[in-house]
Amino acid sequence: MKCLRKGDWIVYYSPREGMGEGETVQAFTIIGCVTSDAPYRVEQAMNFNPYRVDVDYRKDAEPAPIMPLLDELRLTRDLGTNWGMVMRGPRRRLQEEDMRLIAEAMRVLPEFESLRN
Repeated sequence: MKCLRKGDWIVYYSPREGMGEGETVQAFTIIGCVTSDAPYRVEQAMNFNPYRVDVDYRKDAEPAPIMPLLDELRLTRDLGTNWGMVMRGPRRRLQEEDMRLIAEAMRVLPEFESLRN
């Protein structure tokens, strides 16, 4: 979280509808641009003060199934059937080329390109 800056884009990958259960989704489902200048702490509970950033989530974005992108994304293209392993864990830094492909698949490429410049 500390490495996110204003103008960075983030995307969420959803393997299933719920945490470890529910229907299979296997798609990028949410994308947005960081709008806050820097991460800030939020007092939430006893001794739990997580960092947050403000994000302009693109409400017009469409979910993008990952299967058609597997051979194109630098993140997954050389992994064959083991691509799912790289998607585990809370976060990954993506190459701009991958973010552009995902933004295009989610139908928000013009917004992505205009806010990158």
